[in-house]
Amino acid sequence: MMLCQNALGCVLILSAWRILPLIRGVEPLTINVTAVNVFNSLSPNAPLNATSTHGLIVDFSAPPSCSNVCVLVDDDGVTGCMSYEATVVEGGDASRVTVQYEDKNKEESYDPSYVTVVCGSSTGGDFTGGGNLEATSRPTPVITHSDRLTMVLTLTLKDFSRATLLLTTLNKFTHSTPFSELIVVVPNSQQSIFEVILFSLPYSKFRIRIVGEEELFINFSHGWNKYALQMAIKLKVSKLVNTEFYLTLDADVLVASNLAVSDFVDNDRKGNYVREARNVHPRWWEGSQQMLQIDDDSSVDDVGCGFGVTPAVMSTAGSMLVLGRLKGLYSFQPYDEYWLSNFDALWWSEYTMYRLTLDYFGVFDHLHSAFEHVNLSCFNVWWEGDLPWDPEPLFGKVCDNEKQDWKCLFTVLQSTSGIEPSDIAKQLFDYKVI
Repeated sequence: MMLCQNALGCVLILSAWRILPLIRGVEPLTINVTAVNVFNSLSPNAPLNATSTHGLIVDFSAPPSCSNVCVLVDDDGVTGCMSYEATVVEGGDASRVTVQYEDKNKEESYDPSYVTVVCGSSTGGDFTGGGNLEATSRPTPVITHSDRLTMVLTLTLKDFSRATLLLTTLNKFTHSTPFSELIVVVPNSQQSIFEVILFSLPYSKFRIRIVGEEELFINFSHGWNKYALQMAIKLKVSKLVNTEFYLTLDADVLVASNLAVSDFVDNDRKGNYVREARNVHPRWWEGSQQMLQIDDDSSVDDVGCGFGVTPAVMSTAGSMLVLGRLKGLYSFQPYDEYWLSNFDALWWSEYTMYRLTLDYFGVFDHLHSAFEHVNLSCFNVWWEGDLPWDPEPLFGKVCDNEKQDWKCLFTVLQSTSGIEPSDIAKQLFDYKVI
């Protein structure tokens, strides 16, 4: 039986055959790459060896039928092929993958110019360019470094009065605009309220983006420990960050001096950190070692091998490396569920897991350095015994913070100490901070 009687009939039938999938609602097979950023990019003078690698964070969107992608760097062929987990990146439904690529020249660092993302199948880890090729992105330029940071704040309505003091001091002491945006992660039930409140505030020096906490997790549970959830958010938010480093904040933090990018990231692209001894919170380190299945004998070292608490500077790629480790270990079930549900048994923290993972993969010293003359926080109030709080060393005229031989960026007035936001506000007003 002939399907068409003449040339015109055949053309019409073939045209209908081509457009039928579109009529049925099948998505066009296209990949759109929205951002490509380099991480762990060593300085030109840094020693490299045969195993030196850099990495890329690639944000893209792909059709639902695409379950594997391959990232090609410049014209050197395939860098890596992998399955990926769909996430939400700014601008709509998208995904994010982290890949590594080898240095072209072992005597100097190398940053690629562009990448191409291919959607298809792989065999034995190698993608040949054929097979089930479904879609290919256009070559996308790589952003090697960002001259700003992202801020991340976890917040609930209960702590909003404290957060207003943080935002006020942040607005006062942010003159050189070192931040691209502030990501505020809130309970989904409070998101619409915060959108009304925060978007009405007169903060024009940085952008504010509000994210519901459930968007960051695969199978969110309201039964998770709230303390564990707040810590996990500081790692999971790396899926949304569009800068090389981000700064974690809590509502009970105040800015203490004028802030600049150089306070957080040095010329070698290393983030500032605090050498808090591991024996300050030994249970965190022990629980994190067990969760990460990392055998580390330095968990009780007195100095040098730890990592401070909030406020902290974190590498976007470094945090994603932690998430990748957890996902690789607990892929037999949604790793979010296993990770968060076991907090009471394994008392981990976000920062101890971060430091342990980066040490395990040998990249911590490439990403972080303890700045000699810049303290992330000082004159902190942790417990009731630290009261009364004295703002004089920070804001008093007799002690100009920025004319010292060292600089203090923040102070932490922890809510568990019992200090009231109204008392803090009164003292800040007396010192003409607000």
